[in-house]
This record gives sequence, C-alpha cells and structure tokens, in this order.
Amino acid sequence: MALARAEARCGVIPREAADEIAARTDVTSLDFDLLRQETDIVGYPILPLVHQMVKQCGEAGRYVHWGATTQDIMDTAVVLQLRA
Repeated sequence: MALARAEARCGVIPREAADEIAARTDVTSLDFDLLRQETDIVGYPILPLVHQMVKQCGEAGRYVHWGATTQDIMDTAVVLQLRA
C-alpha cells in the first residue's frame, strides 16, 4: 500500500489504483497457511503475498508490485525491522 501511494504521488501509477489498493487490501484476510506453503516453494514471501493482494484488489491489483523488484521490497522490509 505504501508503495502504491508513493508511486501515485509521483505519477507512476494512477491515483485511483493506489486508493483502490489501500481500500481493498486486508491483511487480516490473508491465508497465512497458503503464504507459508508457497514461500517454501519459491523461497521468499513476496510473490505469494503479491498474488493474494492482487486477488483482493481487483483491476487495481496489476499495480500492486508495479516498478519495484522483489529485492527492493525485501531490502525495505529488513530496514523497517531494524528500525523497530
């Protein structure tokens, strides 16, 4: 959601898409068992997480991972954890 909001501010994705992603993404409805299972298969959690978010976001889902590499997201997550 933060990525979509930042990209919308910069004109990279439509503002409507960012708003839709923010409104429809519901972390509490993620299937964590499926997330674990798919993470074990691919070796990292981003792809399985993105798949679930895309399903939640409908048409705006195509912008969920727009312009960011999986490594960008993993690196950002590590920095946020270090700050906590």
